[in-house]
Amino acid sequence: MSRHSRSDKGAVAVEAALILPVLLTLLCGIIEFGLILSTQISLTQAVREGARISSFVATTDSAVRVRVREAANPVVVADVSITRTACPNPAGFTTVTVDHPYSLVTPIGILVGDGLFGDQGVGGTVNLAARGVMRCGG
Repeated sequence: MSRHSRSDKGAVAVEAALILPVLLTLLCGIIEFGLILSTQISLTQAVREGARISSFVATTDSAVRVRVREAANPVVVADVSITRTACPNPAGFTTVTVDHPYSLVTPIGILVGDGLFGDQGVGGTVNLAARGVMRCGG
């Protein structure tokens, strides 16, 4: 005699169909969050390095941009802005800012809809920003 009737098998299929989207959304969210966090950490380290280099008076802006791009590896940084406020003066500050459009890897935007990421799915972007500030004079 069979322990499971035919209706039990159908109930299992319905339960799986209800739970699977929730599990996939959770899995994609975990993966995407980890990748975004890793990219944000790389950007933060890069702008700190750029601000440290920029605090020296003899450093050019192009040298700072090159250093930020090298420090952000493997993240490809396009937009680096540098602001020096009264920088020959040791009481001044230098600020390095990076804006980076992060491209989503998982289809989390499609799964979530208009919530967390809007209507973005694979190929959608999330804008990340990092800022480093250092006193002038090294």
